[in-house]
Amino acid sequence: MDLLLDGATIDEVERAATEFGMAIGPLRILDEIGIDTVVNAGRVLWQAFPDRIVASPLLITMYKKGRLGRKSGAGFFSYASGTAWDGPSRPDPTVEQLIAQWARPPQPLPPETITHRLILPMVLEATRLVEEGKVRHPGDVDLAVLFGLGFPHARGGLLYWADCVGAERILDVLRPLESLGPRLAPTRLLLEKAERGGTFYD
Repeated sequence: MDLLLDGATIDEVERAATEFGMAIGPLRILDEIGIDTVVNAGRVLWQAFPDRIVASPLLITMYKKGRLGRKSGAGFFSYASGTAWDGPSRPDPTVEQLIAQWARPPQPLPPETITHRLILPMVLEATRLVEEGKVRHPGDVDLAVLFGLGFPHARGGLLYWADCVGAERILDVLRPLESLGPRLAPTRLLLEKAERGGTFYD
């Protein structure tokens, strides 16, 4: 959600995700899951990983105001009905007013930067899973995101995509994002891959 607070619009975030290949954007997904579910799940993650999970004042405010997404008829988008898949046409103006309350001074965010800020935190979490031995093979992570998160099949999965981009290039993209905190800090495994010119699918 920090993208919205940094000046990106709802449309820009959704467009960056769908142009990358996602079926729908992350804000539509949040509306489908339900803001209440997202906030409660986020609380669990924050308690487990307080250095990498940042509580979103925007989501908490939406939750308190009963803007729970499709189930309540309004979230990031407005819905004519709570159940029919009719697709929202435009972002809800009310939530744009909420964003303005929390927004920092806006800065230009090129589409590529928005895409990087959506995808790279997931890549870093994937590298942590491999680094900590939580998965046997990088392909396990990629299968999970392809079939569980709807990651675009044409990209091959998070770590396959990272191999295509290259670890060194990913480090270059992460450097300007250091001010966003530990969740965008390079992992030891990523640094090793960049130093040796290696890939996750060695």
